[in-house]
Amino acid sequence: MQGHRIPRARIVAAIPIERVDLTLGDGESRPRIGGVVELDHGFTTSAGEPAGIVLCLNADRSVRWVADVLESEMEVLP
Repeated sequence: MQGHRIPRARIVAAIPIERVDLTLGDGESRPRIGGVVELDHGFTTSAGEPAGIVLCLNADRSVRWVADVLESEMEVLP
C-alpha cells in the first residue's frame, strides 16, 4: 500500500495576523512569503472566496503555526 501524499503550497502573499491561530504552534513564528505549508482542508469564506487551513511544520513535524489562507495567497505545489 502506498502512503498518502499530503498536498503542499507556497505562500505568495502576506497573511493577515488575525487569520493566524497563535494558540497552535510555538506562538512566535509567523507566515512568510515563500514559506511552504501543508494543506489541511479547504473551505469557502463568508465572502465566497476559496480558502484553506494550512499548517507550517518544523523538521520534526511539530507545528510552527496554523492559518486560514485564501487560495489567491498560496500556490499549490506539484
